[in-house]
Amino acid sequence: MFPFPKDNPILELAQAYPTNEMILAAEPEDLAWPILAYLIRQTKNQQGGQLSRFNFLNLLRDRGASDDIQSAVAEAWDWLASLGLIIERPNSSTPVWHQLTRRALKMIDRSDFLSFKQQRQTGYELLHPSIRDNVWPLYVRGDYDTAVGRAFKEVEVTMRAKGNFKTSDCGERLIKAFFRMFVVPGDEPDRSNDLPDGAKMFIGAFGMYRNPAVHQVEKIEDATFAMEVLVQAGHFLRIVEAAVPSAQT
Repeated sequence: MFPFPKDNPILELAQAYPTNEMILAAEPEDLAWPILAYLIRQTKNQQGGQLSRFNFLNLLRDRGASDDIQSAVAEAWDWLASLGLIIERPNSSTPVWHQLTRRALKMIDRSDFLSFKQQRQTGYELLHPSIRDNVWPLYVRGDYDTAVGRAFKEVEVTMRAKGNFKTSDCGERLIKAFFRMFVVPGDEPDRSNDLPDGAKMFIGAFGMYRNPAVHQVEKIEDATFAMEVLVQAGHFLRIVEAAVPSAQT
């Protein structure tokens, strides 16, 4: 049986996974909600919301939890931290103290957590690193229009930097200039007045996704759709990064 008594303070975990075998069979992301629910309760019950990973794991150690159980729970804690739901406490003299983020404290029940988890699992690992750094917080907040607009801005900024274009160069004008200067893998050089396929693809995507998002012509409300567009913007970034100077320049 689970090593905790029924009056164990981590009641959420004991109720969700009453045996050692169930804990060890669960993935970190599955253990995460009962742990987060406990931490939310603790934060709301105590002034300041100061948390300690060491003290939390001590609750298991003091009740005879095995090293395997402690490791499984520690993995779940670190998984929550990797999602930005637990952070080191600002102005702490040591890295021992943590606190829940504002996003974590907005979660009322498991359905809120599952919704957040679904957002996290719709393609985060596929995002280009610069989009993860600059766009992910917007996506997590549900500000999908701004996230899409910012993602395509990253594409424009990268194109301008690579070709030393002016800041006034943007949108279709920038794309045409870039594809006159560079050739991307798999694309044919522009040997006529017609645009290469790569340029057409960029122009179409900017017109279909970037412009409506920036000008809020049609609000993006679907998380999966927004993620698909962010992944596409990341693909464009990788194309730009791999582009080589055209022989015609």
